Amino acid sequence: MVENTPRETPGIAGFASKSFGTRERRTGDILEKTFTYTVKAGQLLPIDLIVGFEDNDPTGEIVPATYNADPDLAVKPIGALTASVDTSAAAGGACTIDVARTGSWNPNYMVWHDSFDTEAKRKLAFEGSPSPTQVMIQAVPYDNTADVPVELKSTADLTKA
Repeated sequence: MVENTPRETPGIAGFASKSFGTRERRTGDILEKTFTYTVKAGQLLPIDLIVGFEDNDPTGEIVPATYNADPDLAVKPIGALTASVDTSAAAGGACTIDVARTGSWNPNYMVWHDSFDTEAKRKLAFEGSPSPTQVMIQAVPYDNTADVPVELKSTADLTKA
């Protein structure tokens, strides 16, 4: 994250920068490949949200992926949103969006449904996901931003439109 602060001296153009490093979704060399899908209407979804097909039907619409001990009741993850999306009635309803289905991702950077409440659930989330999903969940071995507070992202504060 780079924070730009105006210089103290009036009349001097420019900004002083304080660099604290960056946090990125990618943690490896696996190329990200995206596919375009329809997002179910009535949702407000953030970028990097882990998503799946409604009812695990590959012809279905995109919804947040969920964990359940009974795999038949879970929404199996297939990838992550590449942008935020608002499919509320006010925003026009269902729309299409690119979903990244391949890559090596930092689990602390991604936005997970609250049912993925442990590191183990997140690490194994993509096991058995349908093809062409090829996602590896891998935390970074070091953090160059240790002095910057990290907030784990979750969907607890999201509201449905």
